[in-house]
Amino acid sequence: MINLLPQTQKEKLKEEKEKRILVHWLILILFFNLTLSLFLLSLKIFLSEKLKKEKLELKNQEKILKLESKNEILETNKLVSELLNFEKEHKEVSKALNKIFQILPPEIQINSVSISKTTLDKKTKKEGFQIILSGFSPERQSLLRLKSILEENFIQVSFPTQVWVKEKEIDFSVNFLTKE
Repeated sequence: MINLLPQTQKEKLKEEKEKRILVHWLILILFFNLTLSLFLLSLKIFLSEKLKKEKLELKNQEKILKLESKNEILETNKLVSELLNFEKEHKEVSKALNKIFQILPPEIQINSVSISKTTLDKKTKKEGFQIILSGFSPERQSLLRLKSILEENFIQVSFPTQVWVKEKEIDFSVNFLTKE
């Protein structure tokens, strides 16, 4: 097709065509920038909300961890306290046994010892030990000496009445409480 328009008109049309192309490109770039901006804005909002959620969850986890740590510390303290109480009771039992064996007449033989913790005074809730000894005495005189020694060092000393019947070779048991 032959273009019969004058040269000035042709140039004018060409310029208009170039302007339209430029306007189309500018609109396209503007649309792209607007779309990109909206996408980035939505991404920012999404990430900021996710960050808030993660911070909240982190705070909750820290609270749980602190609570668990506190519980572990309390359990450890309880265990240490129980161990200290056990050690204290062990020392008290050892002290009571040492005292018994130090004051025991040499001719008395002990066959068994039973020790249990008991409340000595219910008003003051003072605790002590109930001790049951069973053994053998070659004669009643030795058993009487054991009784008097135990009564001097312990409280509520009681022998069954049948142990006093025999003169020699007496199997006995005695029940008493510590003073402390």
